[in-house]
Amino acid sequence: MIPAANMSLEPTKQSCDCGEPHEDLIQFLENLVNELGFFKDRYILNYGIENAANQSRDLDRQMDEKLEIFLKHQSAALETNKPYYYYLKGKLLNISTTYSSEAESLLSKAIKLDPKIVDAWNELAESYFKANEFAKAQSCFEGGLREKRNKVSLRNLATILRRAQTETADSCKTSVELHYNKGIIFKYQELYKQALEALETAALYDPMWEDPKVQGAQLLQYLQNIVELIRTKGKLKPKKLKQILKTINFKYLGPYSAAGQCGETTTALHNVPYNELQPGSNVGKVILGTVICSVVTESAVPFTFCSIDKSETIIVTTLYNLAAGKGVIIGDRVAIPQPLVTDIDFHYKHNHFKFRTVRVQNPMQMIVNGKQVDDKVVSNASLCVLDH
Repeated sequence: MIPAANMSLEPTKQSCDCGEPHEDLIQFLENLVNELGFFKDRYILNYGIENAANQSRDLDRQMDEKLEIFLKHQSAALETNKPYYYYLKGKLLNISTTYSSEAESLLSKAIKLDPKIVDAWNELAESYFKANEFAKAQSCFEGGLREKRNKVSLRNLATILRRAQTETADSCKTSVELHYNKGIIFKYQELYKQALEALETAALYDPMWEDPKVQGAQLLQYLQNIVELIRTKGKLKPKKLKQILKTINFKYLGPYSAAGQCGETTTALHNVPYNELQPGSNVGKVILGTVICSVVTESAVPFTFCSIDKSETIIVTTLYNLAAGKGVIIGDRVAIPQPLVTDIDFHYKHNHFKFRTVRVQNPMQMIVNGKQVDDKVVSNASLCVLDH
């Protein structure tokens, strides 16, 4: 869905320098971008392999025509939705097989104005790929994933791997950025063993580069902290823990107590204890527990806390897209609908990590102390470029 700067109940026609009215100018421009992408992707099918040598020339001609249309509509489009116009024009230029500095600039502007345009993060990553700036592309993956866990950002790792496979086996094995990027992506996928191993390999191949060592050490400490806090039940005294358990009451399910609003679908949810959850998505279920601790980490993403339910089972919650300085505190009663569960169980360097996590992508789906989380807690990510 295209974000709109101006909204009304009735569709309005917009006029621009081309002299023609448009009921949805931004959608009109997006269709132009999609048309060019379709032209590029199906060129060989439509014109035959014998014309492959002409593809770049014909693509440039088509792009020039569409850029002229963009220019005619620029004033009206900027008034309608400036960040999305910059994104669309950047995406149009990015369809070229070669790197475009203008595309990079436009996509960066779009993200700066509206970091929630996840597609802009992914397009900017593609732009950096063309310039062989893998560390900067990785930074864009992180930005997109902070806004929303999406397949495109994660799948871009496969692009790195495909490029690496074109090199010799030895050079692929010793590609420091490849292993480092894998480690970062695995961390966001909560594939912690693979993340630790990839970061360790990156540090081994380039001992002078501190980032892999720092990231690996921080992730290891984070996991160790989780295990210790679960073992000690948040380091709470028995009396305090007993008081916390008494506060768990079904009334804190809030709107999920009978039928609740989850996303765009109203669903009757069944409250279940933590130990009855299944790995993966638990459709139609809601869990309720009390926060016993938060997990200290050098990284702001994700915000991590442990909670306990009436059965005295402890679960770890990883909370994404949370604004800086926001979170839950000890004693908060937290309800999570349709929890996405992962069982962590692996050994690494004399450590055994075994615990269960619930991943929450949208904080506003949580109910804290019987009330829905305010939209002010949702994050506004900023672009952070990492150079090696």
